[in-house]
Amino acid sequence: MFDLSEHTIRNYIKAYNDGGLPSLRPDYGQGRPLLLDWSESQWLDLIHQPPTLHEKLNSGARNWTQDLLQQYFNHYHQLTISQATIAKAVKRAGVRWRRAKLSVRSPDPLYLVKRQRVEELKQKARNDTLSSLDAEHPPPIPDEKPAYLVYFDSTDLHWCPDIVGVYQALWQQIKVRSPGFDNPWLALFGSLLFP
Repeated sequence: MFDLSEHTIRNYIKAYNDGGLPSLRPDYGQGRPLLLDWSESQWLDLIHQPPTLHEKLNSGARNWTQDLLQQYFNHYHQLTISQATIAKAVKRAGVRWRRAKLSVRSPDPLYLVKRQRVEELKQKARNDTLSSLDAEHPPPIPDEKPAYLVYFDSTDLHWCPDIVGVYQALWQQIKVRSPGFDNPWLALFGSLLFP
């Protein structure tokens, strides 16, 4: 009925005779031993040290990323492990992985008003009802002519750091490297014809 060999059945009978029903439960192995089984204190000790202190990493980073941890274990502990293994080990130890908050807000007090106007113009452009009279300063010529919606804007360019997920100790602020005063200001101008 279960397609088992006589040998397997004999093993079951012997196990039952030796230990009763509990001995028939499957005895699964524990699996491979953990490659990386650090305690929380070991992780926090490493995270408190910036990667710049470890010469073999050859990195100017001040915060740990999974990629840097991979390199650290490879160079200093001769362990070749995946980022998934690192993530599981860190989570198992109770150390948090956080992403710095990225908040981009326009300093323009009329931002919402302008957004609403742009949405209205986009809707008119989709319906082919956008005309020269919809301009912020309509031309003095009273003739209504078809119009196009064109975006024209500029943005500041800075040497800002990338915001990525980093490991950090609890209740401590992440240090983000910035170029400081050695930060040339550049502007990028561009235009885009809708749609």
